[in-house]
Amino acid sequence: MSDAELKVIAEAMKRRFAFSDDETQALVDAALEQEREAVSLHPFVRLIIEHFSAVQKRRIIEDMWEVAYADRELDKYEEAQIRKIADLLYVPHKDFIRAKLRILETAGNK
Repeated sequence: MSDAELKVIAEAMKRRFAFSDDETQALVDAALEQEREAVSLHPFVRLIIEHFSAVQKRRIIEDMWEVAYADRELDKYEEAQIRKIADLLYVPHKDFIRAKLRILETAGNK
């Protein structure tokens, strides 16, 4: 994961949850550690399915697009991963596409 992508993750966490810089860094570090140890997406997906609304799931997908485009490049593997997660979260394809287009439009205006 690039520094630009990590920066976008941290900014999104602060924006959504009003975390301090220290809280954000601790959570990012913990998430990176869990990612290194994970063998599957399914435990993470199950938690989201059980505890998040449809709107929150769509926001997660939009945030993922924002992270993927943080370096101004959309890698085909990142796109495939976001698509897979959107499918696992039962996010409709139209919402997957809308989120992608919204991020591309926002990035084009910067």
